[in-house]
This record gives sequence, C-alpha cells and structure tokens, in this order.
Amino acid sequence: PDGEKPYDRESAVQHARTYAYNYCSPFNLEMWPADGYWPDCTNFVSQCLWFGGFDTSKEWHFEQGYYDIRGYHCRHSSSWVNTDAFATWLRTKSGWLSQEVFKRNWTEDDVKSLTKSVKPGDLIGWIGANGQITHWAIITMKDAKGMLYYTAHTNSRRDRKLSDAIKEGYDDFVIFIIKDDNGL
Repeated sequence: PDGEKPYDRESAVQHARTYAYNYCSPFNLEMWPADGYWPDCTNFVSQCLWFGGFDTSKEWHFEQGYYDIRGYHCRHSSSWVNTDAFATWLRTKSGWLSQEVFKRNWTEDDVKSLTKSVKPGDLIGWIGANGQITHWAIITMKDAKGMLYYTAHTNSRRDRKLSDAIKEGYDDFVIFIIKDDNGL
C-alpha cells in the first residue's frame, strides 16, 4: 500500500453489499459457469479491499479484461484469487493487517467479546480440516448486541449473521482485523 490514503471501510462494505448476489462486477465476466458454481470468495474479498483503497502490487493484482477462450480470467496474482495465497499476502506483504484472532469452536459469546475491536470491513477466513483457510468473507455489519454479520461469494451471503454459521458447524475461523491506515 502507498500509505497515502486510509482504508475506506464504507466503500469496501458497499461493494460487498452491492455485489453479494451479483457476480457481474467490474472484475468478472458477464457469463456464468454451466454448473452454476463459481468459486469466487477470495476474488470477491480482494475486490472489496481494492474498492476500500488497497493498492495493487506485484504480489496482489488483477488486470481487468483478460480472459482465456473458456472465459476464465488469466491475468491476476494467485494472492488475488487463492485462499491460502491471499492469507499469506495479507499476513506478510500487505502492510494492512493489525491483528489476527484464531480460534477453533467459536461461540456466539466469543464473537461478541471482540466487538470493540472488530469493525465492518474486517475479514473472516474459515479453517478447513487441513488447517488452511478454505473460505473468505468480509464483515459488513455489527448489531447493537455485538453480533457480527458477513457477506461472501461462492455460497453467496449478504449480511448473514455469523452466529448462524457457527450454529451450522462453521465455527473454526480466523478474524483478520484490518488497520484503518497502514501507518505511513
């Protein structure tokens, strides 16, 4: 990041809400795979951060308009679209990570205990059986009771209550708290 502008959480969240159920953002083709499945969670979160003011770099980028004959995008960094590569970039190269809160078997009370430090625009990375992040979402809201809500692609969600995911057994995740600016 160039450090000349703060993270615009409102713009990141607005992008997430606008495109939660619409894959035809400026970063995707206007075509849909025949099977209806589009594994797009990391690309979606990357877009949100970019709209929030994160600058692209050699390590994290997407060039609009470049697609192969099958309609797949072909000019992007692996960290823009790959769950694990994105986590590595966020932790080591982005300059925007303030804190990482990892826990297995989160409860609703655990989530509520973080509401003072977690804000809309922060990220959630779900941990798979292999111990790696397998899905990304952006926090788009928190209510007066301290519950967090998220928006994501792949299994599209808009302002879904995090406690609902926990109740369904999706309770191993990392919350990535993003700096309001990168300190420069």
